[in-house]
Amino acid sequence: MSITKWFKLSKYKQVAAIILLGLFGVAKDASAKNLDAGFVVNEMTSDQQVSYVTGIVDGLAYARWRNGNKDSEGLRCITSWLGGEIDRWPLIDAFFAKHPTRQPAALLYILVSKECGE
Repeated sequence: MSITKWFKLSKYKQVAAIILLGLFGVAKDASAKNLDAGFVVNEMTSDQQVSYVTGIVDGLAYARWRNGNKDSEGLRCITSWLGGEIDRWPLIDAFFAKHPTRQPAALLYILVSKECGE
């Protein structure tokens, strides 16, 4: 895709393209396995986990901003939830290990919405 075509994509399509490209790198390693929380905890390296979880959280933040009439308060809450001063990785690992057959995006949504609302 040429750079001029890239800039002509809507913001939503750009974000979707970035997420899909990131998932492609993870998904090719997953082969025929389900990409569930158990796979994230047990099969991914820590670098892969960080990339995958960060992509999901960034997607949740963008969706909140997009659906919240471009109000940046929800976006800031979600992005600072993962990247703030509190280390969330032990919480994420424990929650994923407790629910290994669930989808990571749904589990992260539950964790984020406890502090940032729905």
